[in-house]
Amino acid sequence: MLKLKIDIEKKLIITVGFFATAVIVVTFFIVWPTISQIYRINADTQNLKEYLEKKHESIMGLKNAKIKIGEIKEEVAGFSTYFYQENQQLKLITDLENNAGVNNIEQKINSYETKEGKALLSINLAGNYENILNYLSDLENMDLFINIDALHLSAGNYKEPEKYNLRLELSLYVNN
Repeated sequence: MLKLKIDIEKKLIITVGFFATAVIVVTFFIVWPTISQIYRINADTQNLKEYLEKKHESIMGLKNAKIKIGEIKEEVAGFSTYFYQENQQLKLITDLENNAGVNNIEQKINSYETKEGKALLSINLAGNYENILNYLSDLENMDLFINIDALHLSAGNYKEPEKYNLRLELSLYVNN
């Protein structure tokens, strides 16, 4: 009986050992590669998700840019009224003279010429300091894009200490 019991014990140990080995082999050769493949697929899926999100954001950015371009075009269309037209020379000079008259300033336009898409003006002004500042403020508020290229303010002579002289070099963009 003892021999039989040992044989049954050996058979049981061999059977359990065989099943344990089979489980280890199955785990090592089937389950482990499957789990590894699942992790790889998960990582690839995550990368694809991030790539698609970036593409989506890029496309939405382009869509928003197109909308903004349309809005900017609408705004820019209104700017043409602020550009100087060559046929507006008389109106410009009249507006400058009216500005000088309103601000009690002596004005002399030294030169006017158009070149390279700009109208260039040189103006001498004389008057008290506050009136000159008001003239410059009114000049800034005109409905034109006016650039002050040079501004030279000097005090008057000893006979008229309250009088200042101002030399302006102006340029305006010409819209043909």
